[in-house]
Order: sequence, then C-alpha cells, then structure tokens
Amino acid sequence: LRLAVYRYFEMLVGHNVLDFKIIQRDIKQMKRTLMPWDEWFRRMFRMYIWKQWKEPKTKVVNLRKLGIPADKTYQWGNSRLGFWRMAGSPVIQRSITNERLAATGYFSILNYYESLHLCG
Repeated sequence: LRLAVYRYFEMLVGHNVLDFKIIQRDIKQMKRTLMPWDEWFRRMFRMYIWKQWKEPKTKVVNLRKLGIPADKTYQWGNSRLGFWRMAGSPVIQRSITNERLAATGYFSILNYYESLHLCG
C-alpha cells in the first residue's frame, strides 16, 4: 500500500519518493509549529473571558464558582494587572482549564490537526 501511495504521489506531482519523505517530515514538524499557536489562542480566549467579567466583584464570584480558594479569588479578582498578564497567570489557567474551554466550544487547532493526522 505504501508503494502505491508513493507511485501515486510521483504520478501527481512528478517528484521522486525522496521528496515525498521530505514532505512527510515537514508534516510531522507541523505539530511542533502549531503548539505555540494553540497556546496563544487559549490564552487569548482566557483573556476575553477575564475581560467579560469587568468588575472585581464579578471576577471574585466567578473564580469561586470555578473552584478556586477564597483567598486566591480575592487576591486575583482585585488584581490590577493587565488582561493579557492575568490570562497567563496560574490561577486563571487552573480555573479556566483547556477542558472547560473545549466544553464551552472554543476551538483547538492542535486537537483538530491531531484528529486529521495520526502523528505521535
């Protein structure tokens, strides 16, 4: 089957099998390229969620609902750090987890890529 795929590729593109191996290697490296993008998008989603909570009181209440201890919720809910910096904080990353983002419908590029390609 693999030989048939190589020959079909040669027929379509006009390249030899070595070029196909190079393309295969580049596809495998794509996962490594997509990982930082996926992390950046998740942080951006967390930032938008944090921004929607506008007032410190709302932030404290919502962090409590997500299971963060009371002292940390008050500390981080009343923080004056910027939205981007807060989105990267451990408290926000622990409360708004990747699973929660996926459950609410936020799209993950890396999960989609892994569903299309069987790469380890």
